[in-house]
Amino acid sequence: MRWCGGGWRARAVQVVSPEALVLDDTGHLKDGNASPGRARQYTGTAGKVTNCQIAVSVHAVTDTCSAALNWRLFLPQSWDDECAIGAEAERIAARRRRCGIPRIRGIARNGGRRWRCSTNSPAGADSAGGGR
Repeated sequence: MRWCGGGWRARAVQVVSPEALVLDDTGHLKDGNASPGRARQYTGTAGKVTNCQIAVSVHAVTDTCSAALNWRLFLPQSWDDECAIGAEAERIAARRRRCGIPRIRGIARNGGRRWRCSTNSPAGADSAGGGR
């Protein structure tokens, strides 16, 4: 199943017959610096500031089962080239392109909704900046 397709979500909801939808943020501990969105940030998974990725997910749930319906990777400020200048901004933009994360114009001025930059290409994405 491809995560970017929508038909499987409707099927998952049919199979699960959810009683609720659950939003959850999860920290994924990381070593090194090659993982998209990896930064020193707080995660409840470790209970401290550490190197990690933060993902936000939506699950359809009942008291006996759940199905993940969608995930988004939170992108911290250190992955936003609009928050930097000069060579640092270029370094951040190059790192994002290597990871296939598109540039979202105005994200820093748009309430900081950096999670929108992560796993899909919403309106405003610069297709030259990467892709999926």
